[in-house]
Amino acid sequence: MITRFACISFAIASSAAAAFAADLPPPQLDDLYKTDTATDVTPLDGGASAIYIRQRVDQQTRTVKQSLWRVDEKGAASAVEDGEPDASSPMLSPDGKWIVFLSTRAFADGTPAFKPVPPYSDPAADIWLMPASGGKPVCQTVSSAANWARDWSTY
Repeated sequence: MITRFACISFAIASSAAAAFAADLPPPQLDDLYKTDTATDVTPLDGGASAIYIRQRVDQQTRTVKQSLWRVDEKGAASAVEDGEPDASSPMLSPDGKWIVFLSTRAFADGTPAFKPVPPYSDPAADIWLMPASGGKPVCQTVSSAANWARDWSTY
């Protein structure tokens, strides 16, 4: 009896989904530029807020852009930094007071962080640290730091 009910339910749901999908236009290349994705979500304040990476494709440069965003318990989301500079892989310090993340951004004086790398390489990144309560991030390294940042929570 349950198997028969499951089959009938699946058939009804499948036909409804097919009818709905028939009304949608096929995806277009420009649809990629309308897609924002939230990745690397990290809860703060016992879950009352969170930080995450906003990932999207820039139509003019045709490159993936990532920046650090924060959302509060009311659902209001905003960029953590003006201008949405590059950021990835955010983590919260074990004591909950600091946010560490990776970035390829230039330094405060405008000096580029790295020499350009071949397009098939992962970009080199520095470790940046900022107070979880907000504030200006500070660069902590001048080297490739991806492995160190991922292992921070194990120390």
